[in-house]
Amino acid sequence: MVPLLNNPQSKHREFAYSSYPFPWKKAIGHSIRNENIRYTEFWNEKTDKLIARVATDLTKDPGETTNVIKGKAEWVDRLSKALKKRVLAARKTDL
Repeated sequence: MVPLLNNPQSKHREFAYSSYPFPWKKAIGHSIRNENIRYTEFWNEKTDKLIARVATDLTKDPGETTNVIKGKAEWVDRLSKALKKRVLAARKTDL
């Protein structure tokens, strides 16, 4: 983190990643976010099948109450691929 603080222009991940359980839905929510957007997909906890997805514009909706996915297929596809890549990378990491 110190190199990034010393040089904000240095190479770093485009998105922060988080993952959290939703046991009442038998799902895991996986999210990526940057300073402008949060994109979340809810996957079945056993099969990883996509259940739902939501994207919020954090600059216009900091309370994250409005899903802005409708009509943005290319954008959603790019975010979905980035999220899947990040989830798979996290699963390969030994803690």
